[in-house]
Formats: sequence, structure tokens, C-alpha cells
Amino acid sequence: VCTTNALGRVMLGRRVFGDGSGGEDPKADEFKEMVVELMVLAGVFNIGDFVPALEWLDLQGIASKMKKLHARFDAFLGAIVEEHKISGSAGSERHVDLLSTLISLKDNADGEGGKLTDVEIEALLLNLFTAGTDTSSSTVEWAIAELIRHPEMMAQAGQRQACN
Repeated sequence: VCTTNALGRVMLGRRVFGDGSGGEDPKADEFKEMVVELMVLAGVFNIGDFVPALEWLDLQGIASKMKKLHARFDAFLGAIVEEHKISGSAGSERHVDLLSTLISLKDNADGEGGKLTDVEIEALLLNLFTAGTDTSSSTVEWAIAELIRHPEMMAQAGQRQACN
């Protein structure tokens, strides 16, 4: 949650999971549910990955679940982009975040004449959220496992924390 909120503040200019007041936020709950579902589906053993001839059958239903989840993410991120456009045009004094920058670049063509689309912006946001969330949690899990395996290092880390 902390990592995702930090990413949200940099990319969207706001927290993704609640406002810190402890109130319920249905959008935050939906996003958290989608991220967890994505991580679970990405890590599931898929027979089609190991027997390519069976991939088209989608025996476990993983591909169809991923497509449904993709549609949910598209709708969710599309709403965030639209909300950001509206709130960005309302006030002139606005915190500049990644999404604001991407939206401002959308109207400008690059050197080759191509323009950034909403679909590309949403895909970039999804990639950044999932990559930032998954790698951070994996790193923390790995670090904790190593500390458990090496109690002397855990004691040393505890001493450093107590001294600072």
C-alpha cells in the first residue's frame, strides 16, 4: 500500500489508497483488488505456457480472466485520466505530476509526427504501477527471508535501528 501510494502521488498527484483519514474508499478497494488479482493470475501455472499447442484452448481460463481484468483496468485508468483532465483544467495552480505531463504532451507531436494517445498513457500507468508494486514487494519479501535465515544479520540490523 505504501509503495502504491508513493507511486500514485508521483504519477497522479494523489494517493491511490485512501486519504489517510481511515475512511472507506471504494475506488481504492477496487484498485487493490485488481492489482492482487493481476499478481495472482501472472503467477499461476498455465499449461499453455509449457505446451504451446494447448494455449488456444485456455484450459484453465487464465487468458479469459486476464482479458476481463484488462478491461477493468482500462475502465479504471480511463476514468482517472478523464478526472485528471477535468481537475487539471479547473485550477491554474496545480501540482505537476507524471500524468499531467503526459496529458500536456498528448497535444504535441513528436519529431516523427506521432502523438501520444489515451490508450498509451493508460498502458504506461498500468506498467508503472504493476512494475513498481510487484518488484518492491518481492524485494521486501526476499530481504525478510534473508534476515530470517541469518539471525546475526537481523540482530545487527536491529542494533543499527536502535542506535539511529
